Amino acid sequence: MLQQFEWENINLLAGEINKIKVINRMRKVFLIKLVRLLAFDLTEFFLNDTKTVNGVRLIDAFAVSKYSEIFDAKFAREYEKYYNQVEYVKWIFSTIESEIYRRS
Repeated sequence: MLQQFEWENINLLAGEINKIKVINRMRKVFLIKLVRLLAFDLTEFFLNDTKTVNGVRLIDAFAVSKYSEIFDAKFAREYEKYYNQVEYVKWIFSTIESEIYRRS
């Protein structure tokens, strides 16, 4: 069960990212603030290529980690280049429901 201050932080985060008009800025702010709420080593934020027909293609990877920004940028590029083709959670983009998942 979340504590009151945790709910307040989530509400503040939601309010803050809702005001951001540029999607790349929103993704960055969201992930940077999320790391303050949840413990993780690395997270990534993809967009779905809406031009892809009959399938899902994850694009424009953005990563935030406990490592350097250079590492994060390189990880995002490498992931998109090599591992995107075999990403097993692409199904999440094929649903109309909002989904969040965690993998370890």
